[in-house]
This record gives sequence, structure tokens and C-alpha cells, in this order.
Amino acid sequence: MLTEPEIWKDSRLPGLSVSSWGRVRIEPYQSTMPNGGVRWYIGEPTYGVWTDKPKRFTFLFKRKTYKVHQLVCEAFNGPKPFPKAVVMHDDEDASHNWPSNLIWGTQKENLNYPGFKAQVSERLRGYTLARMQIEA
Repeated sequence: MLTEPEIWKDSRLPGLSVSSWGRVRIEPYQSTMPNGGVRWYIGEPTYGVWTDKPKRFTFLFKRKTYKVHQLVCEAFNGPKPFPKAVVMHDDEDASHNWPSNLIWGTQKENLNYPGFKAQVSERLRGYTLARMQIEA
């Protein structure tokens, strides 16, 4: 986890690196200024931005939003094994984006993880109780 040294690998996106701690950074680059000068941009490592719906870390790069867990899984665990593969968190915590916690799977496998099934059944139980109270 985070006790190991941080290892950086190139992602599938040129100019972007991902780390074994689940962080992303833009590689240093230079750009010309309007008056003809040159400016260097140096990317700071970040975990991304936490979004509430759906709950995950995202990262904006070249006007496009990317899922951090997808970038980390591709860099450390290889490309998608089949076209509709999804990234699953082994401990079911979306904020834990380190490579040992990320695995490729199907959407069906993801929906059948014990934690998700318990969450759905709890939600349905609350819906059923509320409906019974209204009908009574």
C-alpha cells in the first residue's frame, strides 16, 4: 500500500504518469507564450478530484475527464483483457486506487460483489418498509 516506495509508470495517455499510490501527474512540458517567450509547466502529483455521483476520483487532462482507477489499472495490470472489461476494487472502496487493489472483471462480477449486494438489499429493505407503512 502506501508504506512501499512510490513507483511511477507511463499511462496510455502521452504526457501523463500514474503511480503505485494511485496518484497521477502531468509530465513537465514547455509552451510558448503569446509574446514569444517560453514557459515551463511542471505537474504536481494528485489523487484527482473526488466526485460524489458516482463516487470516484477523476482527473481532467486535455479537456477530457478520466477515471483514476482505470488509468492506474491499465498502467500496472495491463490493458483491458476484453472490450467490456471494468475495473473492480478488491476491497470495494473506490478511494483505494493502488494497483494491488484493482482487478479487471465483468460488470456482472462487479454487481455481484458482497458489499454491493448488501447495499442494494439494504436499500430495498428500506423501500419495502416505507411502502408497508404507507399502505397501512
